[in-house]
Amino acid sequence: MTKMKYRDYLMALLLAAVLVGGGPLACKNEPPGKDATAPAADRADTAPPAASTDAGRADAAGVGTTASGETPADGEMPADGKTPANNKTPADGKTPADRDAAVSPAKAGAIHWYDYKEGMSLAKNRKKKVFLNFYADWCRYCKDMDRNTFRDQKVIAYLSDNFVPVRVNSDRDPQTAARYQVRGLPVSWFISEDGEPIGSQPGYVPPESLLPLLKFINTDAYTRMGFDEFIKTM
Repeated sequence: MTKMKYRDYLMALLLAAVLVGGGPLACKNEPPGKDATAPAADRADTAPPAASTDAGRADAAGVGTTASGETPADGEMPADGKTPANNKTPADGKTPADRDAAVSPAKAGAIHWYDYKEGMSLAKNRKKKVFLNFYADWCRYCKDMDRNTFRDQKVIAYLSDNFVPVRVNSDRDPQTAARYQVRGLPVSWFISEDGEPIGSQPGYVPPESLLPLLKFINTDAYTRMGFDEFIKTM
């Protein structure tokens, strides 16, 4: 079986998996201001359009953040008007905020998300696959993935070690969203080391489902077997 057929098989399997129980939990891709959080609307019609052959455009067949805590700006004055340590500069010349920023996001219990351009470039240089997540501020299930999936320590560790995590706000970057034919949110794409789309997972994905999927993609098992067979090997 050719690599293309394996990829199509993967996509079909995962799409079938998320359709069990009424379809992926997703929000319709509507602009802010419209009611995109009503339960009836959340089970969005995310049926993908016909696949495109344009260079760089994802295969449309479906296969299926974290809001980073910001540290206070450097030099921010405490309420008492005094700088730490009686106005003395630390020996290493770094403020507490500087040292906090140097801590690995994965070790600190958070995913370090890259923007699209930086992440894709970094993935090619590091020869890593990309986990590309599309979201919007108004999307209820995107927020659920933030609170649950992307805060799971096993997901954080595996994703940070084996992928370049990229996040795109579809409202702020509509061109990239259009390139991947985003019709509902959230949706997650898996991109190969050379920038070619492998497949996508529409809708909300709980941590216990995302972790084996990440392993399936990262180990290239999708080129050798189906997802159901892979699960049996875990």
